Parts: sequence; structure tokens; C-alpha cells
Amino acid sequence: MEPETFGGIAQPVGRRGVRAAPARLSGMKKLCETVGFLFCVLGIAGLLNEWFDRFRFLAVVRRLDFIGPYAIFVNIVLIVAGVAMMVAADRIEEQKG
Repeated sequence: MEPETFGGIAQPVGRRGVRAAPARLSGMKKLCETVGFLFCVLGIAGLLNEWFDRFRFLAVVRRLDFIGPYAIFVNIVLIVAGVAMMVAADRIEEQKG
């Protein structure tokens, strides 16, 4: 039996000659969106903690001693990484099968 192609990529064929269904990525998409959202929340809470001395319970960067004077920069990087992760999660296309 020859492997069938799906989008130019050879797909494995089972013992009965039935093409295997492509993997669904909805769980990975939700995970990426959740982690991205948490990164954004932690970054924003860290910035608010640095500027207004509020939201201490969410400011995880403040608890890391080795970051020291770079706390504002690290919180901005957390926000940017969170937004990038959420955008990347939106670009994952769910395959209908």
C-alpha cells in the first residue's frame, strides 16, 4: 500500500488501509492561550507592583533576588512573551477530520 498524502505530507495508512486521522491541536491551543494569558497577568501585576507598590501577591519577579534592578525590564518581557504566545495560539488552525 502506498501512503496517502494530506497537504503534501505522507500520512500513515493503518493495517486495514484506512488513513490515520491528523492529530487535533485544540488542547495545545488552549494551553498556549492560558500560559500566554498568565504571562501577561504576571507581567502587568509586576509592573503595577514596581510603580504603585500594589499586587504584591502576583509579583513573582520581585521575589527573585538575582533579577534586582532589571525587574521592570523582565516584567515587560513577560508581557511581550505572553502576547506573542496568545497570537501564536490563534494562528494554530484546528484541523477538521
